[in-house]
Amino acid sequence: MNFSGEESAMFVTTPAEIFTAADRSRVAAAQRRRPEVRLDGDLCARMPAAAWAVYLEALDLPDLAQRVRTRLPLSYSDLADPPDARRAGSTRHRRAS
Repeated sequence: MNFSGEESAMFVTTPAEIFTAADRSRVAAAQRRRPEVRLDGDLCARMPAAAWAVYLEALDLPDLAQRVRTRLPLSYSDLADPPDARRAGSTRHRRAS
């Protein structure tokens, strides 16, 4: 997707785009300590930010959980139709008069 301005800097499509190599190492180490914690794939498909945040909180990685809350879309439909565009009065959401 191609967004202009601030939106393109804010939204990413996967956690891989916002995690550094050090972050990925921390997640891998936390997964080894807490193997019973699993990412909810069904929730992730519908609400990626919430799914990843719950998962990372359960792994005791609150800083990474906060990052996904602010950088991942609430839902993938937000990528096609960013919330800021709706608030700005996008004609796509206006009903014909």
